Amino acid sequence: MPEISIIVPIYKTESYLERCINSILNQSFTDFELILVDDGSPDSCPQICDAWAKKDKRICVIHKENGGLSSARNAGIYITRGNYIGFVDSDDWIAPDMYEMLYNSATKHNADYAAIEMSITKSSHENYIQPEYKERVLNQSSLFELFFRVSDQKIHYCVCDKLFRTQVIRNIRFWEGMRFEDIDFNFRVIQNCKSGVYINQIKYFWFYNNDSITRNKLVLSDLQLIEIWKNIVIQCQREFPQYERYAQMNYERAFMGILGKAAKFGVSEQYENWNEDQRYLLKNLRMYFNDLLKWDMPISRKVLLIGLYINPSLVSIPFRLRGGK
Repeated sequence: MPEISIIVPIYKTESYLERCINSILNQSFTDFELILVDDGSPDSCPQICDAWAKKDKRICVIHKENGGLSSARNAGIYITRGNYIGFVDSDDWIAPDMYEMLYNSATKHNADYAAIEMSITKSSHENYIQPEYKERVLNQSSLFELFFRVSDQKIHYCVCDKLFRTQVIRNIRFWEGMRFEDIDFNFRVIQNCKSGVYINQIKYFWFYNNDSITRNKLVLSDLQLIEIWKNIVIQCQREFPQYERYAQMNYERAFMGILGKAAKFGVSEQYENWNEDQRYLLKNLRMYFNDLLKWDMPISRKVLLIGLYINPSLVSIPFRLRGGK
């Protein structure tokens, strides 16, 4: 039985898929199975997956109808055999020692998951500075504080920079049909965790693709961020009242995040009810403004908050002048 199961959901990434697969197969830790989930990709990805499966016996391929990222990841979870589970997106790549580092740290500290740092990059040739090695062992309370951005302003929602103990996530699934599924998934994982380890080494490379969904104009499904956080607020009210305030603040920040994305990237022409929804978002932003202004956020975020409060249209002007950068 493999020690680690690595799940790669695949859809329309034929230009990057081989780079991703190569980076996984070249890991210094070799006791793994690689589960390639072809989510009904209409390009050559299915053929690429099958060709690689013939080359390496560690590869298993699932071909399924298109159901989205969460559906593909869930399909992979169902057939995993490893004691630990990792996720890699098919247009990204990883350092050769990533899983060795995560596995060694998780087993050394008997942690329910281990995480490393991620670098957002446009090219595999970009240079980056690797900090001196440090790791933090966190109990469940500290993991919640990190998740809610109480102890650290970085976003720690992504599942791809982590290695999970299979027992912890065996009965957890990604929320199908929803955006921002990593937020919901990580929240439920932490509920099952006694401890986690964070390593400050940059080992996962998130490809900054201009066609990525996060670079697109605002669409209706972006508002699902509000639903995700509202659901977490409700769960905290019922089961974790000590974190309800933190959940509420992230819920309130969701209104700022959505309006900020609209200002930076614009709104899709297919978003027919945007004017009405913008009024709803602004109403809530202004209702939560004082709370948000007091919250521990970088100065740049508070400047954005004030600008959105006054007039979102004015905020969009400098972004348009800079080409949305």
